[in-house]
Amino acid sequence: MKMKIIVCLLTLTMLTMALAPAMACSPTTSGGTSQSGYREITGTLSGADFVFRIPCNWNGKLIIGCPSYQYPPNPNCQYQYDALAALFIAKGFAYAATNYGASGWCVKQGLVTVHQLTEYLIDRYHVRSKIFLLGGSMGGLIALLLGDKYPMLYSGVLDICGVKDSIGEYNYDQIWLTNTPADLRVILNIPSFVSDSDIQALQAFFSTVTADSVNAMGGTPDQTPQTWQRFSPILHADIHIPVISVVGEADPLVPLPFHYEYQTAVANAGQSNFYRLYVVPNGGHLDSITMAEVPAHLSELIAWSDSLQKCCDIQMIH
Repeated sequence: MKMKIIVCLLTLTMLTMALAPAMACSPTTSGGTSQSGYREITGTLSGADFVFRIPCNWNGKLIIGCPSYQYPPNPNCQYQYDALAALFIAKGFAYAATNYGASGWCVKQGLVTVHQLTEYLIDRYHVRSKIFLLGGSMGGLIALLLGDKYPMLYSGVLDICGVKDSIGEYNYDQIWLTNTPADLRVILNIPSFVSDSDIQALQAFFSTVTADSVNAMGGTPDQTPQTWQRFSPILHADIHIPVISVVGEADPLVPLPFHYEYQTAVANAGQSNFYRLYVVPNGGHLDSITMAEVPAHLSELIAWSDSLQKCCDIQMIH
């Protein structure tokens, strides 16, 4: 089956952006610095750098960011969602993020370090209210898996262009790597205004991410299938907390069919009431068009979670 996608003119811009069980640890932290309206604390947990911001008017709730795959590598990716975080810090939410302590396709490390950071903040800073996860691309995959595994710890997930099917994504990457630009134009219905150099830039990206993922998974999907399945949200779609996906219609990295397949997997698990999928017209992969829609949907996620809590409270009373 052919995957038909629209490759937008912002391809090169997107590629130069940062696409975009707890371990025992001995954390080190800075004393904390005062910023406008919040206190910032930075530190390290088992080699992973983190940032934690507590607003003066903290409402007790926490948002944790899961950075995307970094191309090229960025050791300061814990600051990737700062612009989005600032909007919610101003509303009274605390915000935290980690750089995973690793580069490349570091899903395994991401799952451990985000969960570890969550537990550390709960214990050290007495987080007693709701905790929400947000993540883009690889970070969306991490957030989805954590939300599925720890529904009693997290209250909702905002997934932005997240990878849903690791094996399917690997196979999709192979299409880009085993065909010429001319063949790709036919196979993927790439419009003529996209230059060969744009296509080749995407091929370079897919070559790097494929090598990184194979190294991280200990082999190709044929060689280590159980590992790849373990890190595929589509196979862990029995969700029990609110999940919102915001995806770009013109995303050439994680095309729309993957998101629809995850939506179907959630439905097959009988959990459609916990999932909402929003497709951004003309949006790309974590580009400005798609990211502009994220603040409203993060607010929606929080309100949705609160409404479910109120329903549970009413049921308990009766």
